[in-house]
Formats: sequence, structure tokens, C-alpha cells
Amino acid sequence: DNVERIKASYRSAGYYNSKVVPILKRMGRHKRELVFMIDEGGQTRITKVTFSGNKHFSSSVLAKQVKTKPYFALTSWWTDAGIYKKSETDQDVQRLRNFYLNNGYINIGVGQPKVVFTHHRKSMTIVFPIQEGEQFHLGSIAISGNKLFSNKRLLKAVKLKPPMVFSR
Repeated sequence: DNVERIKASYRSAGYYNSKVVPILKRMGRHKRELVFMIDEGGQTRITKVTFSGNKHFSSSVLAKQVKTKPYFALTSWWTDAGIYKKSETDQDVQRLRNFYLNNGYINIGVGQPKVVFTHHRKSMTIVFPIQEGEQFHLGSIAISGNKLFSNKRLLKAVKLKPPMVFSR
């Protein structure tokens, strides 16, 4: 439906209060004009970005890993910070996964962000659900199958030094 496609376009730009009304105008005996009357309704701003389920890293540490940020009047007028973009939050999910994987959390689960609107839909909170799992540590390094070089020489070339947090 055309109305829904127009509204979806507005939502993708952060306009969650837009209204689209199709009006069919008579232009002559056998001619009609279809006009879409649009009330943009103003952009819905992100007022808060939170994380649920995080135990090992604070929300402030995790907030530095994502690009989705709350609206800030002094800078958001010339950037698009504080405006919800699904593509951005999808990338933030991957950024959070990478952060946890690089810090030893092999079984990390980062769910799709939950969008919580205020009752008038003029602002929203974004919640990233996290299931950390356990942190893994590298206990030892073994080398096998080598004939050309000694284990000692190859182990010197390896940058990993147990015990340390496993990082992919």
C-alpha cells in the first residue's frame, strides 16, 4: 500500500509520528488527481541508550562501543546523532559482539535492540539486551605437525602468552 510505503520512508528518517492521508481530487469529468497529504510530525529523538544483562562491563563502557547516541541539543542539530536508524543499531549489535569476543566472551549473545517509545512517541529509549556468558582464558599453547622449525622457535613467534584472556 502506497500510504504505508510513504510512512515507512518517514520512519527510516526518524519520523515516527508522520501521518499520510490519500485524497482523490476531481480534475475534470474523467480525470482524478491523487494527492498524499503529509503531516511529518517531527523527528522522534533518542533520549536514552541502555544495556540490559551486562554484568562484566559497565553501561558507560558499552556506550563507547556503539554509534547510537542520545539526542544532544548542542551537537545533534548538525549531526544525525539522537535520531533512530535501524541500520545503525544493527551495526551496533555487531560492534558489541566484537567487543565481547575480543574480551574473551565466546558465547556472547546480543539481541536486537528494543525500542521503547514514550506515550506521545516524541522520544524513545533504545535497550540493547546482552547475555554475556563466561569469560574464557587461554591456558596453554601447543604446536604440532612442525618439522622445519622447533616448537621453541615457533612459540616465540606467537604473540599469545598464557595465561591471558582469550581473544578471537
